[in-house]
Parts: sequence; structure tokens; C-alpha cells
Amino acid sequence: MDMKRPYSLVLLLSTAVYGFCLMNPNVSKVDTTKMVRPSTTAAIGKAADLARQLIRIESVTPNDNGCQAVVQQHLDKIGFASETLQYQDVTNLWAIRGDPKASPLVVFAGHTDVVTPGPLESWTHPPFEGVVEDGILYGRGAVDMKGGIASFVVALERFLSKHPDHDGSIGVILTSDEEGEAVFGTKEVVSELTRRGTVVDMCIVGEPSSISTTGDTVKVGRRGSLGGELMIHGIQGHVAYVKQITDCSVLLFAFLPNGSALSCQSSGSQNTFFYHPQIPASF
Repeated sequence: MDMKRPYSLVLLLSTAVYGFCLMNPNVSKVDTTKMVRPSTTAAIGKAADLARQLIRIESVTPNDNGCQAVVQQHLDKIGFASETLQYQDVTNLWAIRGDPKASPLVVFAGHTDVVTPGPLESWTHPPFEGVVEDGILYGRGAVDMKGGIASFVVALERFLSKHPDHDGSIGVILTSDEEGEAVFGTKEVVSELTRRGTVVDMCIVGEPSSISTTGDTVKVGRRGSLGGELMIHGIQGHVAYVKQITDCSVLLFAFLPNGSALSCQSSGSQNTFFYHPQIPASF
């Protein structure tokens, strides 16, 4: 393995984490003079300025409303080739620096859409003003995830200023369809890249994951899933002849958690002719 590659990844990650400190509401106060060098402090300031600019754009899902254009301006200046991929009412940005076939292709992924702000009176500061107070950036999307986007953009600027001839290639994927249906966003972009033969080797997502202090938790982005089909065969019939029928809903209870505690309630009283406690009076 070329040792330049892990070094590059560490530099990008560490810069993003430092820049993220200012934007994480879990951090009550950030004393940057003690935790980072002056050059990194300046980067934090740049990340905060860009985050504030993005927060001031009201981009409630799936409306990007110009956020990606702001990011694209920064990426174009440092050698990225950018394109907008529009699917339905969703805006996506794909930007790459270097040959798409060059490996490893490290992609920074994020979303520019935010959820609705909810009751405005519940906010300490207006949700779309990007106010900084006591080292904390307030606003819808400050953490999820315009702060993360600003951090990795500034990290890329710093990295490329020092390593313009880096190995492999670097990409950025942004979508305005993450907080909503998430149908025409990253999924469609990845499908398009697959059609082009572009293979992503690594992906860094700037989503927040801190619990108590910045960077204290690493999340597993995809835990996997298990799907299947369950078919239950019953015997149809009339409710007057319950001994001759098999109700599928009753059999289904056996597959449900605490299934023994579930039962269908009959609408009539039990008697000799309607005796089964789990057979509904009508179906």
C-alpha cells in the first residue's frame, strides 16, 4: 500500500473533525487556541463562515435552493469538475478531481436539504440566520449537515494546497433528497456512476455522531437488512362453520413477538355455537 494514501485520509478526517467542533451544539465552548494550531484555527473560521452561508439558504427537503451552487464554486476553484444531476424535483451534485478511473476514489457524501424548522418561537436564534454565540453555531442544518459539508470542503482546500498531485481521485456527492423520501438522491447518483463505470472505493459521510464530545463515536452507516416473504395458507369458509375453516390471521400470531398474548376479539358473547376465542364474528 502506498503510505501517502492513509496519510491523505487522516489529514482530511482530522481537519473535518476540528472544523466540526464549532458547529456541534454538544460542545458548550470551544477554546481553539489550546486544541489546534493557528493554521487550523483559521480553517475552523473558514468552515464556520461557509456553514453560516449555507444555513442562511432555506433548503427544506427536497429544495436545494442554491446550496449546491455555493459548494460548487468552492470546488471548481480547487480543480474539481462538477455537474448537476437533476431527477424529478431533486438536485444532486457530482464533483470529481482527477481521473474517475484512478484508484482509490475517495468520495465525501452529504445532503444540503434540512427538515422543517418547526415552531420558530422554540429557537434560541432564527433557524436560517446562522448566528454564532459563545462558540456555538445556531441554525437548521448546523449539525445535520451543512456544518459537515463546510468542514470537508475546507479540509479539501487545505489538503489540495499542500498535495496537488495526490494519488487516486477525490469526489463529492451532494443531494437535496435525504431528509424526505430519499428516492431521487444519492441512490440515483450512484446508479449513474455505475453506468459510467465509476467505482467508489471509500466514502466519508459528514453526518454528526457525537454523544458527549466531538468525535467520541464512529457510526456504522449501513447495518444491513433482511427481507423475506411469508405465505400462510388458510381454509376459507363461513363463520357459521368455524370447525371447517382456518383463519390466516390467527396463524400469523405465532410469528409475531409475544404472539400468544394477541387475539382477535369477537363482537358477540361466547356460546356453544361460537366458541373459538380467536375467531372474529365476521371476516
